[in-house]
Amino acid sequence: MKRVLLLFVLIISAYVSSAFVRTFLIQTYYVPTISMAPTLNVNDRVLVIKKLVISNINYGDIIVFYPNGKTKSDLEILIDSLNIYKLINFRSNDIVYIKRVIGKEHDSIKMMSDGSVLINGIKQNYIHEKMDYHFEEQKWNVPSGQYFVLGDNLLNSSDSRYYGFINDTDVVGKAWLKIYPFNKIELLND
Repeated sequence: MKRVLLLFVLIISAYVSSAFVRTFLIQTYYVPTISMAPTLNVNDRVLVIKKLVISNINYGDIIVFYPNGKTKSDLEILIDSLNIYKLINFRSNDIVYIKRVIGKEHDSIKMMSDGSVLINGIKQNYIHEKMDYHFEEQKWNVPSGQYFVLGDNLLNSSDSRYYGFINDTDVVGKAWLKIYPFNKIELLND
């Protein structure tokens, strides 16, 4: 009987420890759209280092964030990690987005009609391939404590051009490693 009880305690401890790691340190996320292609494709999996662990977010970093201020508390994230919600609700609406940081607070971002991006008046090498599509020229000024993000696939990305800036408090963490498909494992944000 003692062995069964010890095994039960060991299993529960491992389960709670893994939930703690997923909540506060590192977690795997699924890429559902083509908005980050060719860097990340549909069905890719990325390992994300949580915001509690990272020291800062830099230009070009790929971040995971909650859209439109739908940030969760640490307790809500821990409960999600424990999968307790599945006992009550089999469908989860825990949606996060993954995009590249183009602008940080106080930056002036300008997208030219050819898709090129200027940060504080300096042209960036952001476009991966030549596009024949013409964009509407737009300009943004990034407020304090916020980020401007774009998908790598500008033609097929819903990003800060459409839904606005990302609050620092809505950032889950930085994508660190593409872990699936296994034949395409690579470091991100290096």
